[in-house]
Amino acid sequence: MPKQEKTKNAAQGFHYSINLIQRVFFYMERGKKLYIIGWIMAATEYLITFSTPYLYQLIMNAVSDLSTIDVAVQKIMYLFILLFILIPIVVVGRYLQMNCTTACSANLSKALFNHIQRLPASVINENGPDSYLTRLNIDVNQCTSLFQSYALVALAKFVVVASGSFIILLTVSWQMALVGSAFSLVCFFLSISLNPKVRSLEMNAKQANAASLTGLMEVLQGIPVVRIFLLKDILRIKYEKICDIIYYKRVKYSTLRGIVYGVIDIFCFCAQPFSLLLGIYLLLARQNDVSQVVLTTSVVGIMAQSMLDFSSFIQTIQPGFVAAERVFSVMDEPEEANQPDSAYPDLGTDLAITIDNLTFSYKENQLVLNSLNLHVKRGEHIALVGGSGSGKSTLMRLLMRFDIPDNGSISYFGVLANQMSLESMHDLIAYIPQECNLFAGSIADNIAFGSNNPDLNRIVAATKGANIHEFISSLPDGYASQLTERGTSLSGGQRQRIAIARALYKNAPILLMDESTASLDAENEEIIFREISSMKDKTIVAITHRLSTAKSMDRIVTMKDWKIDDLDKSEGFSTDL
Repeated sequence: MPKQEKTKNAAQGFHYSINLIQRVFFYMERGKKLYIIGWIMAATEYLITFSTPYLYQLIMNAVSDLSTIDVAVQKIMYLFILLFILIPIVVVGRYLQMNCTTACSANLSKALFNHIQRLPASVINENGPDSYLTRLNIDVNQCTSLFQSYALVALAKFVVVASGSFIILLTVSWQMALVGSAFSLVCFFLSISLNPKVRSLEMNAKQANAASLTGLMEVLQGIPVVRIFLLKDILRIKYEKICDIIYYKRVKYSTLRGIVYGVIDIFCFCAQPFSLLLGIYLLLARQNDVSQVVLTTSVVGIMAQSMLDFSSFIQTIQPGFVAAERVFSVMDEPEEANQPDSAYPDLGTDLAITIDNLTFSYKENQLVLNSLNLHVKRGEHIALVGGSGSGKSTLMRLLMRFDIPDNGSISYFGVLANQMSLESMHDLIAYIPQECNLFAGSIADNIAFGSNNPDLNRIVAATKGANIHEFISSLPDGYASQLTERGTSLSGGQRQRIAIARALYKNAPILLMDESTASLDAENEEIIFREISSMKDKTIVAITHRLSTAKSMDRIVTMKDWKIDDLDKSEGFSTDL
């Protein structure tokens, strides 16, 4: 995907990480305040952490002076009562956190899906649908883990425990405060300098996972080809190589993560023994008593543990940062240009489609169309023919504004396409692709797709025009019959005729057909084109390779050498197309 160069070291700085967290947090929307309240409530559990060294001090005082044992027992009882009071507070806090984080994930998924729908079709085709699936289904949930589970527990512990420990140590012994701070600072800088280096390895592993998903879907979708051409072993070896790549990248990631954790763990482990040695020195120098040594040594240990928790937090959120980068690399893609209407088409004008000096090329100066001109009258039916690579399908994409021409213009009913909003322009067009797309749902829903109030009479009329009404009526549930995903329960011809019925139901003034009857037999094709040819109120541009289809149209034009020429129907097709 574009913008993945953000994984470079310069982009992994502190400010960039904070920006990622803020961007994810933004999608918590109205739950931000509740989340912060929940975070504070859940953080009260760390009072238990500080109660441990205080409990040790009470016991040491009681042992040193038995006359204070009653007071010590009373204080311990109060401490346990406080802990029981904290339980419901912590539980409610955890609930608020999880609820707000789940809402954040849902909001981000919705925003990402809506943004993907507004991306240029050329960008989606270039990146491949599978790359968006992994972001919607996996990365969104993982990037919101920045605000939940163990990661936030570790961060809260660091913030509350580290600051609280320092205050206690400074109150009791400035020497111990100095030791605890020194070890903590070393661990802190090790965490923020070493842990982010793990992120690039995590990004590489995620990219490998996405590649494996793409390869797997290709294999599953192409099972007939795989089996007929005996490709099982070849594809198995290919997939095993992908799995090996993922394995090696995961090993590198885990190795570096283990080294980082080990180095920081050693420094944290050394903090408490060193503070104990200092405490013994202060005890011998009569600057501290035994209870103070026990208290401060325990607090230094707790402070060091909070730094280890902070390191764990930095490590735990790295996959979340990677997921957030992948999500926002899509969110940062510019949306398809869509300006408001500055002019409105006149459906009564003579010319329905006007193409002037149209030039288009793909990447690397791959010229497809050069100074192309075509004028289509209102109500005219045109057959567009030409050899492979002549630019027929590209012209269709340009007519639907899925691609933007390098030069030239396209007008509909006297108005330039770029003077209309995408919605207004697409409202003028119905499209029948060569490979039809059906969706899980009823047949009626697929035909009246996008209609808030489906008209059954219009649906039936459209299916009759597509010669599919009798088949649908023969089904047990008729038009309410449910289709499987992509309509795999139907034959190719049946799916194609439903797609044709969908285009007829839309009843747009312009109908674009891209080899839309290629899956049909001659009889069905003749019936459908007889119906379509009778629609004199519609302007039709149809790509076809069939002479029978072309001859049923008003005019045949051929595309050759990036140009369009009229072809006399009486001459038939030339053999060099």
